[in-house]
Amino acid sequence: MLSYEEMENQDLIHLLVEGRDDQAFEVLYERHRSTVYFFLRKYYGHIEDVDDYFQLAAISLYEVCQDFQALGYSYSLFSALGRRIESRIIDQMRKQASKKRLPKAKRVYYDGIVCEDGGPAFLNQIPQRHYSSPDQAYLLKESYQSYQLTLSPLERAVLNGHLAQKSDETLAQELGVSTKQVRHAYYRLRAKWRRHQAEED
Repeated sequence: MLSYEEMENQDLIHLLVEGRDDQAFEVLYERHRSTVYFFLRKYYGHIEDVDDYFQLAAISLYEVCQDFQALGYSYSLFSALGRRIESRIIDQMRKQASKKRLPKAKRVYYDGIVCEDGGPAFLNQIPQRHYSSPDQAYLLKESYQSYQLTLSPLERAVLNGHLAQKSDETLAQELGVSTKQVRHAYYRLRAKWRRHQAEED
């Protein structure tokens, strides 16, 4: 049986998308590290937070892998990842320019997605245009539960840990994985959350 490092991208993507395999994602990310760093260098002067950039890159890779499988592996994963990352960076630059023209109080409502019984479900920043107040940002239990079914065991553990306000370092120690694996799992579960929201809409 082939090790993860010996597998073709197509096989790793299948494991990631169909089997929610965290190790497959780690190997794919390492293979495409040069693309990630190329755009970090290219747009470094416009990137406000390097950690946020790596989160953007990891989410982009996960989304590109989903599209790549859906379209039958018919194009270059390197090129697709590069285009997705660059598009996301340009979008962020435009949003930053727009934010500078808005009063701070008008920019974003913090978070507020909760279960119906008042317990926290998922933490994120929600653009103000989606809700007239933070209290209106509710996620039905059924929808949240269906979202959880899309998560791998590691992603689910990381989500629960973040909701319990545990640090990445604490989670890594508790789960017996690296801090980088915890962060990548968090990036993926956020990408899945966005996709779940889009499907609900």
